[in-house]
Amino acid sequence: MKQKILGKKRAKQKAVAAWIWIVGTTMLGLIVFAAGSAIFINIAEVQEKNGMLEKFADLTTKIKAVCVKGGIGEVDHYPGPKQAMGVSQVVRAIYVTNESGEVAPDKVSVYIAKNMTSTGKFLCMQFFDESDMGKCSETTCTIQMNYMGTPAKASYLSNLVGRISGSIPSYKYRIMITKPIKDFVLVEAIATV
Repeated sequence: MKQKILGKKRAKQKAVAAWIWIVGTTMLGLIVFAAGSAIFINIAEVQEKNGMLEKFADLTTKIKAVCVKGGIGEVDHYPGPKQAMGVSQVVRAIYVTNESGEVAPDKVSVYIAKNMTSTGKFLCMQFFDESDMGKCSETTCTIQMNYMGTPAKASYLSNLVGRISGSIPSYKYRIMITKPIKDFVLVEAIATV
């Protein structure tokens, strides 16, 4: 009788131990998955930032070329006449200002949605995680350009799903660069679907 009771007790202990192992390994698996996902998201974001820095440098080069080398009436397109530049969702705004390092306005997403313009000698870009200042490049001409970037924060869930799948959402703009008068460049960025 004692052995029967001890046998049942051991069986219960083995069952409890098995469940502890199952729950423990499941929790460990979830922790590893979460850590791996976070690392993957960070890597994707760094790649997006580097890609946007390259696009920003190319756009700046085109604007400076029209400003310095172009005659009155000069027209150029970035990246090409029938192409659109993708602005990643990691970018808060691409804008023009009068001072280097000046941050984008607080309501810049509204300015982007309303296609508002700004004027200045500095072409700047600011990422969402950089609240202190933007990356700016000075030009010799005065630039008038409409704000480009993320018009409004997308829902967190769609943003997260996009990041996990490796495709951070972007907004596309067709950009026309014109020099209507001396020392003045007009940059028109038209949002496309």
